[in-house]
Amino acid sequence: MKYIAVLFIFLFQGLLQADPVTDAIDQARQAYEAKDYVKSADYLDQALRNIKMFISQEVEKLLPQSLEGWEKIESSSDVEGGKLFDLVSPRVFSVEVGFKKLEPPQQIKISVSNVPHIVQIAKAESEMLSNPFFAKIEEKNSSGQKMEVYQQGEFQGVKTVNVQYKEIELTLFYGDMMVRLKGLGVEDSKTMDLWVRAIHFDDLKKFTKKEEPSKN
Repeated sequence: MKYIAVLFIFLFQGLLQADPVTDAIDQARQAYEAKDYVKSADYLDQALRNIKMFISQEVEKLLPQSLEGWEKIESSSDVEGGKLFDLVSPRVFSVEVGFKKLEPPQQIKISVSNVPHIVQIAKAESEMLSNPFFAKIEEKNSSGQKMEVYQQGEFQGVKTVNVQYKEIELTLFYGDMMVRLKGLGVEDSKTMDLWVRAIHFDDLKKFTKKEEPSKN
């Protein structure tokens, strides 16, 4: 009976110490050595998914947990990043957190992503919005939308303020990463600046792939 109890404790401790990534890699190696290449690929895919999940968790830690007077309402991550793009960039991720304030009613959403098609579309939109010609058209339309270049350290992008709908949006880029803050019911840019300062931008940089300058 004592032997069974000791064996149970040993097995339980082994389960606690198990690592989903290294275990999957070991299983992939065993399947590969047995020439079961399909199963080996499945195990490697499982290991990669777990690594992506850990990346998303680490990225979320670098985002604000909350600010005084605000309540966290949601948190989500997409470790797939879009199946069609997994083959192009297997390290893609997308993380989003949200907060709300009851008085006055306000909502903040902060997202970080390096999903290629999402970042490329956002960059194109930001370049269009920051174009002086487009800004003049918006002014003539009297939509109440104002745009300006915004920078936080090495992260650069654009700030869009819609006075009519009380919305402020900041979109910042660094390497292949995009950080977006969207404020609903927010009229004061200082509120957005507080949230920006609560983000650990310097630590986020290690999750990016900075483009190397071309050598001619």
